Amino acid sequence: MQKKYTGNWKHIIAAVSLLAVLTGISGCYKDFLPEEKDHFSNNMNYTTESFVAVLGETNAFINVFNADYSTQPMTFKIENVRRGDKSAAPFLLDLVDTRQWKTWYSGHEKTVDEIMSKTYITKRPIFDIRENSGELIFWNVDSFKVPTGIYYFDVRVKNNGGERVFTGLQLDVRRPHPFEPYTHDDITGIQNR
Repeated sequence: MQKKYTGNWKHIIAAVSLLAVLTGISGCYKDFLPEEKDHFSNNMNYTTESFVAVLGETNAFINVFNADYSTQPMTFKIENVRRGDKSAAPFLLDLVDTRQWKTWYSGHEKTVDEIMSKTYITKRPIFDIRENSGELIFWNVDSFKVPTGIYYFDVRVKNNGGERVFTGLQLDVRRPHPFEPYTHDDITGIQNR
C-alpha cells in the first residue's frame, strides 16, 4: 500500500513541476515574437483627385482618403500649391479666421448665443487639411482673396512605416452661390435653362 501512495505522489510532483515550467515559458513568449513594425500600404489613395469648392461657403471634403489598413496615426500636409499655369499660389495657405467647435452641438440649444458659446475663433489656412485624417477643407472666403479657377496641390502622407506624396490633386474654385438652388453655371455665370 505504501508503494501505491508513493507512485501517486511522484506523478503529482512531476505534474506540478511540468505545470511550473509551462507557466514560466508561457510568460516569456513575447520575447520570442518579432518586433512590431508600422504598416505603410502601397494601395492607399484619395478616392477622388478633383475637388470642387464654391467661394463664400465652407467646403469640407470628408472620407476622401483610403488608408488601406496603414498604421495610425498618419500625418498629412499640403505642399506645392500652384495655379493652373503651374505658377505658385501661396495665398491659398494664408491664414483666415475660422469658427471651430469646442464642445458638442446637441441640438437642444435654444438661442444663437448658446450655439456661439460652444465655438471659438482660430486662424487656419484658406485651403486646409486635417492633420491626421487627410480630409480637406476650403474655408469661407470671398473672390477678393482667392480668384476662381483651377489650382493644383500635392499631399504628403507619412507614418513611422513610410512616406508618400500624392501629386497633381486638383482644386476647382467656382463662383459664389448667392442663393440656393443656384440656377446659373458655376463657371460662366450664365443662367441654365
